[in-house]
Amino acid sequence: VMEQQDQQPKEEQEAFLRNTYTDKDEFADLVSAAHIIQKDIFEAIHKFGQLEQQIEQRTRELAHKEANLSAIIENTQDIIFSVDKFLKILITNSAARKLSMKLMNMEMQPGVSLRRVLPEALLDEWIPKFRTALEGTLSGENHKYFSTHSIRSSMQMKPS
Repeated sequence: VMEQQDQQPKEEQEAFLRNTYTDKDEFADLVSAAHIIQKDIFEAIHKFGQLEQQIEQRTRELAHKEANLSAIIENTQDIIFSVDKFLKILITNSAARKLSMKLMNMEMQPGVSLRRVLPEALLDEWIPKFRTALEGTLSGENHKYFSTHSIRSSMQMKPS
């Protein structure tokens, strides 16, 4: 029944076109062109479906890689955080949050300006270092800022 319904409009269309075009060759060319266009449309739809599947697969792979990387960053004892060019904190790990709470009584959180987290005494020295690192220059230095804590910094950032 469905095939009859599908074919009926097609037959009606062809009958209409046959009545419109008196030259059989012209009509045959038109029908042939319509079939080619229809085939191209079906191929495009098929390719679109394949692309959609590839995007979904790559999205799953990326989510898996992101979860693995996040687990590594979050579970290391190293202090890891990143800032944007405005010195707004983008990511932090638990070690960075714990240290900032311990030393500065403020937890580093994404969205907060580094200027609000670092003590005033450190801002003048560290802000130029972050700017240099964000420009793509790598550096690593030993610093002792607090009487009981020696902090080694290794800035290895590049702007995105």
